[in-house]
Amino acid sequence: MNLGEETKDGTPQPASQGAFWAMVNLIIFFIIMMVVVLIVLNDKEIADANTNVLYAIADKLFPKPWSYLAVISTILSTIGTIETQILQFSRSMFAMARDNSLHPRYAKIHPEWQTPFVATLVIWGLGVFLLFSSSYMPSVKSILDSSVLAIGFQICFYMSMAAFACAWHYRSKLNHGFNHAMSFVIWPALGGAFMVFIAVYSIPTFDRVTLIIGIGGLLIGFIPLVLGRMRAPKLKIA
Repeated sequence: MNLGEETKDGTPQPASQGAFWAMVNLIIFFIIMMVVVLIVLNDKEIADANTNVLYAIADKLFPKPWSYLAVISTILSTIGTIETQILQFSRSMFAMARDNSLHPRYAKIHPEWQTPFVATLVIWGLGVFLLFSSSYMPSVKSILDSSVLAIGFQICFYMSMAAFACAWHYRSKLNHGFNHAMSFVIWPALGGAFMVFIAVYSIPTFDRVTLIIGIGGLLIGFIPLVLGRMRAPKLKIA
């Protein structure tokens, strides 16, 4: 999804193709995993394994020490997840810098590797900082709980902004009949309003760490926004 501009022939590919095949592969792998779990383990074994179901499957399928391959698989999966996150956010930073939403320095391309190396280093540095900061939290569970809640709050924010932007951009469709008005304006606006409601409703349930990560992260985002507006010429708002 994030490598559309780094294809072999140099021709940018539609992002929708990457999104479609990524979802297809994800669904297939989930189905395969669920089938294997249900075939290999019984209900009691699944309940006893809890989140360690992969190790329970490995112990039944392979004799020790070969069952420890599950540990290697988990390590490789973790590395792959980290690489995916670095790639995803570095390419997003590159695209924003190229479009002058961020400073152009983040759009610099390495002369040999032809990748946005500055954006990649920045995302890597931020990741290391957050990882180091999370070490002061009492448990992995608290880290995951706070992260999931904070990310959910931020998702509500940017999805509501996208919905409101869609409704505003197509506001002229209000004069083109009920179907167009509902599809292009009313329904996105209602969806955005619902996301705002969910975000505001969830704030009282947050602890201090979640508030800092969720709301603080959004507030920090205003810094590059203001700097970008100061650097770029005044934009014409549609």
